[in-house]
Amino acid sequence: MDNYLDDISEVSNCSNVKDFLNCIPSEQCNLLCMHINIRSIIKNFSALEQMLKTSKKCIDVVILTESNISENNSFLYQLCGYQMYTELRNSRKGGGIILYVNNKHKCSITNVKTKFFESIFCTITTQSNYFANLCAVYRPPSYNKISFIEELCGV
Repeated sequence: MDNYLDDISEVSNCSNVKDFLNCIPSEQCNLLCMHINIRSIIKNFSALEQMLKTSKKCIDVVILTESNISENNSFLYQLCGYQMYTELRNSRKGGGIILYVNNKHKCSITNVKTKFFESIFCTITTQSNYFANLCAVYRPPSYNKISFIEELCGV
């Protein structure tokens, strides 16, 4: 059995999107994922679109946390070339996760109810039949860290 963990490259501690784009490994990867704590997609959507359009690399998965919108207006934030999946708050402000998956991939969502964090669990299958299980998570700052860790370990 192949050890797929050997195929993972991590780019971390990028303070801005330009740093991230400059740090992407030059070798081919099966799935390039990016996470941004966007702190309001309403304010930052055009910058996200521009960044994706000018990127020299095709970003397969974009995860946004703290999107701060409801399901009622999520249709306004579709990205061309991506499927959109959401876990958004309808009853209060803040939080929320948006997952964009490049249209060239298949994505199946697994519904998991959680108490101490917001999440989207999915399996992404590429055109070359490489697949990845992905979990996008956001813990609101007011939620208990220990309860969050215990619940995450039990999922």
